[in-house]
Amino acid sequence: MNKNGIFTLISTIFSIAVIYGTFITPRLIHRFLLKFIPDVAPWTTNIEEIMNALRPYGYAALITLAGLIILGLVIGKYNVSLLGPLAMQLSIFGYFAFTMFIFAGIGVLRLIWLPLIDISPQILKLGHVVLTPI
Repeated sequence: MNKNGIFTLISTIFSIAVIYGTFITPRLIHRFLLKFIPDVAPWTTNIEEIMNALRPYGYAALITLAGLIILGLVIGKYNVSLLGPLAMQLSIFGYFAFTMFIFAGIGVLRLIWLPLIDISPQILKLGHVVLTPI
């Protein structure tokens, strides 16, 4: 087998692994989170009660992430400060996963944004800039 054949084989195996990981990772995360947080259907439960219970965790998560960013910048370790924005992306994944009802448990990752909703729900509309046509 020549070099091109080996690279083709390796890239095919890698592509299959990435596709498999794309399908299996949300299921694993969902199963793991269900051990700690019940699967909540928004149309069957009291949303205010759930939000009030999760609010302290949201504040703790947001403060921790902001602290990571500031700590990394202060001590000059930019890898540490990079963890904050990367962890913020988890809540975006939570919004995506929550739309798929079978992974509603992953939707709890959205609690990172809960303190921002308390300040003003309009803050979350800043992301609507991506809807602007080019």
